[in-house]
Amino acid sequence: MWTDKEKAQVKAWWHKGATASEISTRLRGKSRSAVQALLCRLGLKRSRALPPDERLQRRRERNRRAQRSYEQRHKAKIRVKRQQKRRIYGLERPPPRTIALPDAPAALSILEVRASQCRFMPGTGYLCCGLPAEPNSSWCEKHQEIVFE
Repeated sequence: MWTDKEKAQVKAWWHKGATASEISTRLRGKSRSAVQALLCRLGLKRSRALPPDERLQRRRERNRRAQRSYEQRHKAKIRVKRQQKRRIYGLERPPPRTIALPDAPAALSILEVRASQCRFMPGTGYLCCGLPAEPNSSWCEKHQEIVFE
């Protein structure tokens, strides 16, 4: 049985931060389990919960760390894929071929080229060669060699 004096002492020590084990050694004759049972009956608990502001701050920091780690993992995956592609396909791309056009008329857009003219598009200007095409072909003699290499 617990006396009122013992209950008051337990409450005081508990509020000062003593553990159930420390309280039981001070009381002599009461076990730690008995002290814990009394604390439970009295409704005394250690609040481990953080204040709402601090909880929110910790949650935001945790989310920031998670986002950063996700971005780092994503960048690392991309870097690995690029390295694998370089290893598979060679370290460097071959230099672009320069194509010399034989005496070509002014370059024509694809809409201006006729059926009997070369449709080869050298470079990136989307302009066609425009020289006379080989019979049954879309390219002139020079560009036909390049296309069918």
